[in-house]
Amino acid sequence: MTEKHLTQSQLAERWGMAKGTLAAYRTQGKGPRYLKAGAKVLYRLQDVEAYEQERIYGSVSEFRANTAKEVQL
Repeated sequence: MTEKHLTQSQLAERWGMAKGTLAAYRTQGKGPRYLKAGAKVLYRLQDVEAYEQERIYGSVSEFRANTAKEVQL
């Protein structure tokens, strides 16, 4: 079975953000899990999709409650 991976550029494009933001996320321990292969950074598609699923909210209050938990960790 072959796993699908996204490059840093592909993920940045998918999320509409700068590659530098993803680099900052890695430094801060945020964002999806990643694979470091030499100088290359890869993200497994399944990890990206799981990360996205964990961040789907039905309301602003639900978002605030979740982010408050993250700050306390």
